[in-house]
Amino acid sequence: MIHFNKNTVKAIRAWLKKHHFHSLVMMEKEMAYDPTIDTIVIPSIYDSYCDEWFMRFLRSHGLIGDFDGITLSILHELGHAKTVKNFTEDEWADCAIEKQILDLMALSDEEYINAYWTVENEYVANIWAIEFANKHPKLVQELEDMIASTLVEM
Repeated sequence: MIHFNKNTVKAIRAWLKKHHFHSLVMMEKEMAYDPTIDTIVIPSIYDSYCDEWFMRFLRSHGLIGDFDGITLSILHELGHAKTVKNFTEDEWADCAIEKQILDLMALSDEEYINAYWTVENEYVANIWAIEFANKHPKLVQELEDMIASTLVEM
């Protein structure tokens, strides 16, 4: 597990600002994107438990670079910010319902994660992250280095 802290938030904010992204960043319990306030939410404790499946999914959909799951998770949330306008409120709500249904199903962790990534707004955010990482690997490496300089392993 890795501990995010206020310096992590500041580093991500600085990177976003430097590269002309307008989303905010804050810390809460889970990695998420809040479209109502255009905010990327990072957890105070990042558990890389699902990173292997996440990376496998991203690579199977065209990811070329070798970046950390943490970095790509943040890019995924930024992908939500960049693609949310492609969804109506009803479509976004439908995606939330699909995720709630997945929560109720008796799936293994890996089955759940793989199904989660097929929910349309999650899939689109991942594709955005893949395309960004493939097109701008130096920017992604810069973000990764900035994040790494703030982390504390637990």
